Amino acid sequence: MNREIKFRAWDKRHNEMYDWETIKAEFTMKDFEHEDLVWLHYTGLKDGAGYEIYEGDILIEYPHQNLHEVIWDEYGLFLFNPVGASGEAVDYYEFEETATSLSFVQSNIYKNPELLVGDKN
Repeated sequence: MNREIKFRAWDKRHNEMYDWETIKAEFTMKDFEHEDLVWLHYTGLKDGAGYEIYEGDILIEYPHQNLHEVIWDEYGLFLFNPVGASGEAVDYYEFEETATSLSFVQSNIYKNPELLVGDKN
């Protein structure tokens, strides 16, 4: 895996997501230690529409409309964890090979945490 290393950050206090370009242009070293910021890794993958996929994203996979939460596990791997359904998490390599073009970023766990309950309607 040869992926670009970058992040985005969720500001818990202002309920705002900062992209990598904003972080590079406006953040100082002190900001990286701020307790109100949640740092989210870029997976190196893009969804079927070309949007970058980050830790904390919620993806919808077609044609079945299954939801997956992108997590960074304790072993340093990205996993695509099914939301509200039985089944096991899919690792980065399996997801990249089988589902990337059929999956789209729906939202993320900070903007729409209600999606984690698994109700697709």
